[in-house]
Amino acid sequence: MKNRPILHIFFLLFIVIICAISCKKKAENLKPVIEIILPKNGAVYTADDEIIVRFKVTDDQLIKAIRVGVNDENNIAIATPQSFEINQKEVEKEVIFKLNNPTHQSGKYYITIVAFDEESETKKYIEITILEAARKLIGFIVCSNNTSNTSLLNIYNSLGEYQQSISFDSKVNNYYFFPLSQSVLTVLSSQKAMAYSIPGLSKVWEYANSIVSGINKDENNFYLHKTSHYTTRINSLNYTDINNFYDPAFYYYPQLAETGNNIVCTYQKSLNNNEQNKITCFDLNTSGIVRDLLCAYHIKSMVHLQNNVFALNYSDANNNHHIGMFSYTSNDITPIYSSSSDIYSLIKISDNKLLLHQSSSLSEFSLQNYSLLPLLNNSSIFDFTYNDLNSEIYTVESMAIKKYNLSGNLLQSIPLPYQPSMIRLMYNR
Repeated sequence: MKNRPILHIFFLLFIVIICAISCKKKAENLKPVIEIILPKNGAVYTADDEIIVRFKVTDDQLIKAIRVGVNDENNIAIATPQSFEINQKEVEKEVIFKLNNPTHQSGKYYITIVAFDEESETKKYIEITILEAARKLIGFIVCSNNTSNTSLLNIYNSLGEYQQSISFDSKVNNYYFFPLSQSVLTVLSSQKAMAYSIPGLSKVWEYANSIVSGINKDENNFYLHKTSHYTTRINSLNYTDINNFYDPAFYYYPQLAETGNNIVCTYQKSLNNNEQNKITCFDLNTSGIVRDLLCAYHIKSMVHLQNNVFALNYSDANNNHHIGMFSYTSNDITPIYSSSSDIYSLIKISDNKLLLHQSSSLSEFSLQNYSLLPLLNNSSIFDFTYNDLNSEIYTVESMAIKKYNLSGNLLQSIPLPYQPSMIRLMYNR
């Protein structure tokens, strides 16, 4: 019995030693500590900014790796994550994310940093706001179709300075620019649709399926006319078919326009010359036909104005040329302007105004009082387009690109070593 207190003492010492060892072991396994120096929580950026992330990580043992990323609210990366192998107990680093994607939607995003040591990890994040980039003109693309049926596309920046070019061994029928995270130039030529990245002009994809013509829908999708009876809406990055419209009794033509509620209207020419042509309106949500509007006209171009109202450029059986208006809920086309000279094309410059290209002039047409205001008396204009940001008209003329204001005053002339035939503007979004 005399030895029992001694045993108690030894037992207590044993417990104390075990606890001390456990505490020491626990202290030696601290998780990494992350300090985010830049940016501050709540910082605001635009979608074409650089995000500079500066941070410091410390640990009581070797830090093995660090991962840094910028994600949206669904935890989807909006920039390429960056990872580092460290093998230090303390490190301070700076990482730069170049967003360079003007199609980002305004909203909340998160910068996340994860640090790993041998046995544990620490994650820390801050919230930032990214706003849509301001829309701006970044350049234009000019096409030259040669008599030998070869074509050349030349790319210029917004100042009119030449950047790069790409040649084709067949005639280019049309081309579009899509300002995506990887900007894409889509070219229709030799019954094919081909997409090229900008800058670099490396081919992204090719869609060879008897393409007759096409028209762009938005920065992500466009329509292709395959053979004579099909219209297909496809994605501009991976050529995925989204909708197919087919009518064996009619030829589809590349006059399409879309309303804000996903109704697209397209002109179709009857295979039977004794029957009327028609405008068919499709619902893109259901791929169903909303209505058919029969017409005795040949429609050359069509633009959506506002709500359900469209403007048309068409010719009648006597080859008289007209501007008309219709709604996809109406039963007829209302003529609002007639011309003895050909109306080559029309472009919307506002809900109440159009630009008309006729054989020897470029004019502004008011939809309020149906009046015509001549801007340029020039028979050498081959094509034109409109910059809605600065209210400027770009034309391709004899061996030159020219820029005018809406008063018809010449703002800039860029001489070319070749004869241009088409021009398209490039915007960042």
